[in-house]
Amino acid sequence: MSSTIIQFSDLHAGSRKDLDRLNAVCSYASKKRADALMLVGDISDAHADRFYRTLNEEEKQVIMGIQQIPEMPDSKEKQKLIEQLQEAIQKLGPGIKEKEIAAYADKRVASSIDSRLEKLVNSGVKVLGVKGNHDSALVSNLYKNIQWLDEKGVEIDGVKYEGTTNLIGNGSKKAHPVKVHQFCDELFPHLDAKQGKMDYERIKAGWKDSKKKILVSHYAFHHPESGHINAHFPEMQKLVEEEKPSAILSGHTHIPMLGSVGKDTGVFVSSHHAGYRHKVDSDGRIAETYRFWLVERELYEDNKEMIDKCYNVHLNAA
Repeated sequence: MSSTIIQFSDLHAGSRKDLDRLNAVCSYASKKRADALMLVGDISDAHADRFYRTLNEEEKQVIMGIQQIPEMPDSKEKQKLIEQLQEAIQKLGPGIKEKEIAAYADKRVASSIDSRLEKLVNSGVKVLGVKGNHDSALVSNLYKNIQWLDEKGVEIDGVKYEGTTNLIGNGSKKAHPVKVHQFCDELFPHLDAKQGKMDYERIKAGWKDSKKKILVSHYAFHHPESGHINAHFPEMQKLVEEEKPSAILSGHTHIPMLGSVGKDTGVFVSSHHAGYRHKVDSDGRIAETYRFWLVERELYEDNKEMIDKCYNVHLNAA
């Protein structure tokens, strides 16, 4: 059996135009009778500055304290500050979390997105996804119709899809919720060596009895043009070398690209204006892929891409 997967990423929803693009992709998925729509991160558009403006003075003081932590050497003073911050955030209660939802994921936009995805799910198309660096830490609570691969893998026609955790911040000098949630009831761990190890162990366990595997990651930790694997993901490099998934589906770069990791793993990078329709064969490999482009509300499909470019070009052979 073969399956059809529609890959799309970086919607950065926040306007009617973004919803029109999603509607075009959903209609395309229905028309092509896809088995799944794969949303590869940055569904929403989280900016720290908007979050910061919602804070009161007491909350801002807590945030300023959190920002000091990474620059402090390990000491009793650092541990004391961490304990004080934990107590302060517990005292503030759910206020910061609620403000994060309001600031990062406009509920009206989230509701519109989820309503459109619900129609797709009801038509028989699965909606799978991973969270990206612009998605809220609580984004999984806002979208009820997405099965999050960075929480639990999903099998389609014998192929096991697993996803990595990619909430690591957007480089703002002001407060980013990742730093806040390191201390807010441990809603999720920061993407560091610990998180990489956790992802590695979770995905290894998920693939334990699977011979057909595809990895989904918002970050293109293997860059198709350079052939180098991002140094921030040593565990994922190890995972790919050991497990040899047939493909890695990524986003983030806003530049659609094809590449490979060795001769076994194809790399497909989608963007906010271009995605892919993949035909996954009975061996769990992407046998055909068609790239589509979004121009305003319209979607246009290219001719079949050269799959050999992915599987036979050893960009990282050195």
